[in-house]
Amino acid sequence: MFQHLAIEQGIINSKNDTDALTPAARKMFQKALVTGRMKKFRAAVTKHERRLMRLDEVQDRIVNRHYLGTRSVAIEQIRGTMDKVDSFDIDFNPTQEYNAMRWTSVATAILSGTAMPPVELIQVGDVYYVVDGHHRVSISHALRHRYIDAEVTVWTLER
Repeated sequence: MFQHLAIEQGIINSKNDTDALTPAARKMFQKALVTGRMKKFRAAVTKHERRLMRLDEVQDRIVNRHYLGTRSVAIEQIRGTMDKVDSFDIDFNPTQEYNAMRWTSVATAILSGTAMPPVELIQVGDVYYVVDGHHRVSISHALRHRYIDAEVTVWTLER
């Protein structure tokens, strides 16, 4: 499935082009990194916030938690993180070069068709926060996926 998308988007030329996956993943990372840095610069100039929302900013107001199970979640609703605020922007573009090795490794696996476990998210209202799976969310965003499979726990805030 992911190979088909990679072919459509011109990342690789054919299903037999597996040797091109790692360089293609590196190229995807560089493109996403440049996009993230450009958006960060533009945000600084226009004074618009582009950082991920922090889960610890709402933790004190939690009154209830319950496990929802595995769901397909719209990537555009994933806007926060438990702990990687400076690694990705609000659209999960990488913003730091140190993400390159891990990002490229995960992207290569995804492009080769390796099954990935669901990401782990916490839902607070209409917003999802990443607990585990930042790179998978970022790569899915770079591949222009609209949804990602996720294990979801819902946190309810006091009113």
